[in-house]
Amino acid sequence: MKLSVQNKRYLFIIAGILLFLPPIAIVPRFFGAMSMCSAPMCMRMLFSIKSFVAMSNLLYMGLIMLIAILLISFFAGRYWCSYLCPFGGITEIISKIVPQKIKINYSWIPSPAVRYGYFAAALMLPAFGIGNICGTFCNVTVISNLFGSTTNSAYLIMIQTFSGLVNLGMIILLGFLAVGGRAYCNFLCPIGAVDGFLNWMGSKVKVFKRIKVDDNKCNGCDKCIKECPVWAIEKKENNTVKINQISCIPCKICMEKCPEKAISFRKD
Repeated sequence: MKLSVQNKRYLFIIAGILLFLPPIAIVPRFFGAMSMCSAPMCMRMLFSIKSFVAMSNLLYMGLIMLIAILLISFFAGRYWCSYLCPFGGITEIISKIVPQKIKINYSWIPSPAVRYGYFAAALMLPAFGIGNICGTFCNVTVISNLFGSTTNSAYLIMIQTFSGLVNLGMIILLGFLAVGGRAYCNFLCPIGAVDGFLNWMGSKVKVFKRIKVDDNKCNGCDKCIKECPVWAIEKKENNTVKINQISCIPCKICMEKCPEKAISFRKD
């Protein structure tokens, strides 16, 4: 039986879970870490200037992975977010089994404004001694702890702290219960903020492929808007739609759902 594009993508996400999440966490264990939250793997600590200066040598694998993700986003699109990131991937998958009537629709909120406002605060607040909010409000930590707690009680203890419970609540509200399952990614992920910007920059280079809409085929049915997990599709004045490349991940759900085949992954 031939797998759909989405089923193939979910297989990649499951592979990401095995590679990066406890209790298996193949990649972190290879470098002597228990999860993506500790040296040398953590990427988010690098978003504090103070931490970057002090810890970039300790977080060398996190730095290497971050650079690789950003380069891929610029040249090919946000494939880390769509196909491998276990943290956004697992909330998207779990949201699929949550009844539609109890899901929360955040798509009315201008996610780029929230994302880059939060990102600016994450960069600037440590300079005033407030701390690294990318590390405090971190879906990587809480999801790693959730999965790790299945075999290690220490992870469960970390979830039961005040910050752990706050993060867990955010994952539930902005992940599992969110329409699309990616509200946390859209609002609060610093990696998503930087690679979204690079994805947008790369989309301006005509030789790089991105998800595009053919206005001549689009009939404005809005099916793609309803299906997009990151709310990256916007209605235009002429009743057709456009892709916001600063939010788009190349999940290709819109391509599969478009009845007119007006959406494709192409260079121009």
